[in-house]
Amino acid sequence: MNSDIIDQLFSKYYNEALLYTISFCRNRAVAEDTVSNAFFKALTLSDDSIRDFKPWLLTVCRNEYISLCRKASR
Repeated sequence: MNSDIIDQLFSKYYNEALLYTISFCRNRAVAEDTVSNAFFKALTLSDDSIRDFKPWLLTVCRNEYISLCRKASR
C-alpha cells in the first residue's frame, strides 16, 4: 500500500478503533497496543478487494483482543 493511503487510513480510523477497543477491554494501554497490532495486521494482510476498511479494521481489533486474552489465560 502507498504510505499516503496508510497515513490517511490511520488518521481517519485510529480514534474510532481505539474507542471501540476501550469499550470492551476497559484498559487504555491494552487498547492502544491492540489497535496498533490490529492496524499492522490489517495493513500488511489487506489487499485491494476490501471495500469497507472501517468494519474490517474493527473486526481485526476485536479478534486481536480475543487472541490477547487467550494468550494471557494460558
